[in-house]
Amino acid sequence: MTRAIELNPEFRRNLWLELTPQRLVAVPVVIALAAAVGWLSPGRTGAVGVAVFLLWGLLTVWGSRLAADVLVDEVAGHTWENQRMTALSPWAMTWGKLIGGTVVAWYGASWCVAVIAVAGAPPWGVVARPVLYGLLAQTLALLFSLLVLQLHDGAIRAHVSLAQLGALLLTFGVFEIASGGGALVTWYGLDLDRAGFGYASLAAAIAWATLGIWRLMRTEMQASSGPGCWFGFSLFAAVYAGGFSRIVDVPALILIEASEQRLVASVLVLLALTYVAAFLAPKRYAELRRVFELAWAGRWRAAWPLVPPWSGSLVLAVVLCIAFPATALGTARPFASTGSVALFLAACLLFTVRDLGLLLTLTLDADRGRGHVATLVYLGVLYGLLPALFGSMLGQDARSVLLPWPDDTPLLTLGAAALQAALALYLLRLRVARLRLAAG
Repeated sequence: MTRAIELNPEFRRNLWLELTPQRLVAVPVVIALAAAVGWLSPGRTGAVGVAVFLLWGLLTVWGSRLAADVLVDEVAGHTWENQRMTALSPWAMTWGKLIGGTVVAWYGASWCVAVIAVAGAPPWGVVARPVLYGLLAQTLALLFSLLVLQLHDGAIRAHVSLAQLGALLLTFGVFEIASGGGALVTWYGLDLDRAGFGYASLAAAIAWATLGIWRLMRTEMQASSGPGCWFGFSLFAAVYAGGFSRIVDVPALILIEASEQRLVASVLVLLALTYVAAFLAPKRYAELRRVFELAWAGRWRAAWPLVPPWSGSLVLAVVLCIAFPATALGTARPFASTGSVALFLAACLLFTVRDLGLLLTLTLDADRGRGHVATLVYLGVLYGLLPALFGSMLGQDARSVLLPWPDDTPLLTLGAAALQAALALYLLRLRVARLRLAAG
């Protein structure tokens, strides 16, 4: 580890920038004064409470801000372009910025842990949660900052607060989910300790977020990459979400087996990830055209780095949708219930295709900020305003035309979804034709 630090100039540079003499002295002094105030009022418990509060604040709020800011000075000072061209590997750049950029927060956290230990509180139970959630918030903040950097062509100073806010909201959401429920959690029929399962889930989330940073860093440093990382994450998310039964509380799903319910959960998670990847990934006509040209020529290895990441999630969802009817074989449940849910999944898939066609039509080689906002507005109309209007005018059954809904009219939903998907793909075809003419 010591040799790795010595060989990583990015990490050493951040140490010099962050651990200034003023911070080295001021951080422990402030923490000691705050702990002393807590010790003087209720005693040791007060000191532990203050230290734990500071530990959460340092690692989640301040740490996520430092992680989100780690690229801002580079971009604003026009030094990021030079760093991208260095011989430093993407992985060294990743952990050099993630750990080095937040080192002062971890320095303060070490003093909080020292106060907790001196006060006699058991360190693991008190320290583990803020450390894991803080590390999650920091990795997500740096991940979102890199996404903002790619989506806004380097102008990230005005958007770095959004990256930190997104990281904090997502971390808080994970905390709320992990804190709810009883002492046990059921996953694939196994009753597991909720605390241990939560720690393992947090560790997995941190690992995947770090891999995401490394993947985006490879793109920034002009290294060849592909959708493999996102495909692996999509596969993991599908398997992870599939372990929970009743994740979608819909009456129609009560009539199918638990294994089928888990498959439904996996499909819905994959479709949700398809939306996420489609909105965040760059959408350039030249790259998509190159992918099709290389694939048509049979040069799959050359086409792989240009394949959009959302295609992996979509392909996995298609495979599971095709395999879903086979799960009813050999069960005592009526096949009609499985067929109804299969049509519902097919409708969800078609609506996803429609939305992808709409998104690509509006954002392909266009102003990506405006295109994304316009897509969100149109999706709000399609999934919110129009179903409410149709429902009030024609009754609740009319929602099947605009929403994937497991009800008594799955064929109506499927037909309407197919028509809308075909229309969106036709609009995308027109957009591609205009871009082809413009490119000559």
